[in-house]
Amino acid sequence: MEISAAEDDLYFSSITENVDLPSGTSFRMVRKDCVGRCLVATRDIQPGEVIFRERCLVEGPLHCTVPVCMECYTKGIGVSRCEYCGLPLCRECSSKPEDGLDSLLHTRLECSVFRSARRKFDISEGSKEDPVYQCMAPLRCLLMRDEPKSWKIIQGMESHIKNRQGQEHWNVCQVNIVQYLLEYWKLDFSQHDVNHAIGVLEVNSFQVEGRGVGRGIFPLLSLLSHSCVSNVKYVYCEDRYMECIATVEIKGGEEMQDHYVSNLDSSATRISNLRSGWYFHCQCARCKDPSELGTFIGAVLCRFVNGGCTNGLLLPHISSHSTVYKCDSCEAVVEDMKARLQPLQTILQEAKSADTDLLEGYLQKCLLSLHPTHSIVIELKRHLICRYNSRRERQDVVTAWVKQMLAVFDKICPGLTKERGVLIYQGFYAKYMDNILDGSDGFRVMVYPV
Repeated sequence: MEISAAEDDLYFSSITENVDLPSGTSFRMVRKDCVGRCLVATRDIQPGEVIFRERCLVEGPLHCTVPVCMECYTKGIGVSRCEYCGLPLCRECSSKPEDGLDSLLHTRLECSVFRSARRKFDISEGSKEDPVYQCMAPLRCLLMRDEPKSWKIIQGMESHIKNRQGQEHWNVCQVNIVQYLLEYWKLDFSQHDVNHAIGVLEVNSFQVEGRGVGRGIFPLLSLLSHSCVSNVKYVYCEDRYMECIATVEIKGGEEMQDHYVSNLDSSATRISNLRSGWYFHCQCARCKDPSELGTFIGAVLCRFVNGGCTNGLLLPHISSHSTVYKCDSCEAVVEDMKARLQPLQTILQEAKSADTDLLEGYLQKCLLSLHPTHSIVIELKRHLICRYNSRRERQDVVTAWVKQMLAVFDKICPGLTKERGVLIYQGFYAKYMDNILDGSDGFRVMVYPV
């Protein structure tokens, strides 16, 4: 169904009604082919500038979670329960005075539904995921129907129902959420309403943090379009607010762009995740370039393949229907690279719990097959940098790796990003400790450009 410009204007007006603009209005909403609704700067925006501050419209626990408090999402709920419906509340949230309990999201939303049905939950604390939580955030979205403005906003958000139908996850949700809410609890909503709420959360929600982790809807923030080299970041603040901050200079007329998936992943991984989660094929400059802007973060050594040459790099060439790796030196072509790299991906999954010696062995094994700045190698080096700095050892290695990795980060996550900030700090710490351990009298601070 085609949406008129007047309807878009009305929607934009409704979602910006309760948004703080510390520096005044600096953007507008437009609709673009292959993008849809997005935000465009109306003036030059400087790095570090807070573009807007938005309060969460509705939030709830994660789709897959062990038992957590329904208010602050903390684990380790003990024996505390809501006295009316039996759902878990931590001791701190359940011990609030009566007037404080009325301010809880749980009390104002789902508790009233379950209380009226005169049924109580019996959820045991433990490390096992409980499927009851799958319906809680969608239910909170549905209960916004009692708040017409909020309900209208949720109804206007993208849910990709057609794209999601028939998938395994869709089928699970039909049982654990749709049927559970409509047939067991006899709620007065349509199947479309419930599936739309599920989709809105899956496509648009952001991580929120109490004393634990949940997910929330920020309608304006969700209008940020995607780029694998983004120009804004978002920061969760107290009182359920999210700040949108420019990481680099954004010229007037440019789109304000977030990254929906990790910008430290290779193009093959990012594009696959974008297809499965947001149902589009990314066409940004980084994804179109097999070298990923000269970072080679997805490059595999040609000698990794039987019969490959000794000096070439296998680079990903990705279309909307296939991914093949082609050598930049010989004529080698590999179509099953994902399967070939799976053992190395498994190594990466084991890295967090591995000791330092094992991590070093993993790194050497990966360097036999991957470019020194491949995403897997970078992640292993990040783990080792933390280990070396905590032990105050191999500071020269850390300094060299930081310099190498910053050259990559400057291209794929430039400006005032968390990734660059952490790396710069690690390099500073290593250089500082190196000077201290050497007994140097003076210390010159490393200066990195923004």
